[in-house]
Amino acid sequence: MSQESMTRNSNIELLRVILAAGVVFLHLNYSASSGLLYMQEVTGANRIFSNITEVLFTSAVDAFLLISGFFMAECSSIKIGKILKLECEVSFFSLVCYGIAIVFQREGFSFMTLAMNIVPHNYYITFYVCLLALAPFISKLCNNLEQGAFKQLFKIIIIISVIWPFFVSVLEVVLGGKMTGLSPISLDGDGAGYTLLNFLAVYMVGMACRKGVIDLKHPLIVLALSAIILYSWRYIYTGALVQVAFTYDNPLVILMALSWFCLFRKMELQNTKWINLLGKASLVVYLLHHFVIHLFGLEWAVGASLPVYILYQLLIIVVSNIAAIIGMYIYDFVWRAILSIKPIREFMSYEIKG
Repeated sequence: MSQESMTRNSNIELLRVILAAGVVFLHLNYSASSGLLYMQEVTGANRIFSNITEVLFTSAVDAFLLISGFFMAECSSIKIGKILKLECEVSFFSLVCYGIAIVFQREGFSFMTLAMNIVPHNYYITFYVCLLALAPFISKLCNNLEQGAFKQLFKIIIIISVIWPFFVSVLEVVLGGKMTGLSPISLDGDGAGYTLLNFLAVYMVGMACRKGVIDLKHPLIVLALSAIILYSWRYIYTGALVQVAFTYDNPLVILMALSWFCLFRKMELQNTKWINLLGKASLVVYLLHHFVIHLFGLEWAVGASLPVYILYQLLIIVVSNIAAIIGMYIYDFVWRAILSIKPIREFMSYEIKG
């Protein structure tokens, strides 16, 4: 296995930091029914700024998956401990946030809510651990194929998992009716890209990058043009057709994710500890940022001048990162304590081999 597959350089870690910040921006814009872009009071330059962040970072989740596909292209085994650590991490931080909310009287205690927080339920982690379990077998299959056969498989997966279901979604909006049974993803449609098949497709885009099947010579230009098209789409169309544009299985969104990756992959950046630390904490930022947004609220941003509007959101991102680093160290300490129990350690070391 090459050095590039075993270590992640600071340029990719910096991308992970930026993407994690992008996810926070996305959920500041649309958080349940109270995001900034839901508020009529957010107008002018402030709304333009939020629309720009929405366009730039709508590909963040796809980009994270693409990075995983690139670095795990030659994965031959995965420890069961890595999978369970991720699932337990969801429960751990859910319980931490719930406990803090109770202490500061932001939420009342109930056994039902406690049970809900104990059970790990996070769509990204659920799909991602499924990919991890399949990764050794996907790698073995793809690595045993000749380049031409891999290209054919890759094209078929992209057509089935991305292009076809996205086309069906657009067709349904244009025709104004549900076309049940036409999408290859499920009976009800593409799920806006929130599907394991779409995750697999984007993961394989990363693998294709690693194998030299696809690359972008001018990723910044492609990223800029894609962003302009998406931004224009938001203003040209209305209603459901706008929502379709910002789904994870939109080929344009996946192209933007590829652009982000190729742009940072080509950078020459020295290995930097603080960037690597923030990159490592990016998953915890994802798990904690909703709670940080809830604690801060959005009242200060509404009606504020553009500099205050931007700085307030950056403050939430900074606090999310600080909390994530602290939380990461605490969780790692707890996990090491769990692994100190021999039967658990032996079970966690079991490997799924392709």
